[in-house]
Amino acid sequence: MLCVRLLLLAAAVGADEVRYTGAVLEHEPYSSWESGGLAILQENARIFLEHAALARQQGADIMVFPEYGLTSTNLEGGDVLSLAQVVPHPADQVVLCFLNQTSSHTQVLRELSCGAAQLKLYLVVDLIELVHCSPNQILDCPDVGYYLYNTQVVLDHCGALVARYRKKHLFLEPGFIPGDESDATAVFTTDFGVTFTLQICFDIMYESPGLANVEGGVRDVAMSTAWIDELPFLTGPMALLARLEAIHRRLERLKESPDIIVNYVVLDMFTNLLPGPLARRALNTHGVTLVASNLPGPQETIHMFGGVVDDIMFWIPNKSRTGA
Repeated sequence: MLCVRLLLLAAAVGADEVRYTGAVLEHEPYSSWESGGLAILQENARIFLEHAALARQQGADIMVFPEYGLTSTNLEGGDVLSLAQVVPHPADQVVLCFLNQTSSHTQVLRELSCGAAQLKLYLVVDLIELVHCSPNQILDCPDVGYYLYNTQVVLDHCGALVARYRKKHLFLEPGFIPGDESDATAVFTTDFGVTFTLQICFDIMYESPGLANVEGGVRDVAMSTAWIDELPFLTGPMALLARLEAIHRRLERLKESPDIIVNYVVLDMFTNLLPGPLARRALNTHGVTLVASNLPGPQETIHMFGGVVDDIMFWIPNKSRTGA
């Protein structure tokens, strides 16, 4: 099944709003090993570019392809190494379409580079990345002499490779190693003025890289995923854990900020130093924060540092006028 979906999106860039059109492909990849791994890559790349052309005709600025859409998930039917591509470092801004000499490990990425340049369209493609290493020089290099990563690459409208993100949180993917590079490697900025962060499938359950980059100010996400049929709540507990970790992280940052002390000092000055009428006038607020809970209190006496806790005061940070 093939389905191209176009999304009209808006992104805030400074004081301006940028509108762009993003396309995604729902795709059941060709997966027959009859003609070998390179044939699988080439057939799926052909399908990618065919639908990228349709998306471009409808005004797409960027197109995101699915995880394992280039290789399929049928990795045990043949030599997985034949499905892998060597990916240049994004800092080199390599336009693979300009390369005269290619191998089976660069050929398909070159074809996609040429397609992006011809269509003037950003392509976000998930692939198997091959990284050679020497067991004699690198301590953790496998005996086979290479690593395999589940990697997203971004090709700009000129065909240059401008971003490379290696999936950090693998999900039942034997033979691959998780990426360990900075979350910044998942960030790229387009020529239409929008900055994206990349992530792949199971990464969505974790802080890195998506949430970390969003908290850093990035607002647009390009995510590749391989959908699976599962009953609900497959990852429910992990989602809740991720939320708790985010709350804990933000509370730690709040504890290190001067907000609590500043608010306490200001309120103490107003309530203790000013006459009652002036204090009430100064603390008059139209914005009040109310915290309510239907949880029962402790059933036993609580001790803290040897003392009895007989009352609890909640402090609620408020960006506007202070009230509780």
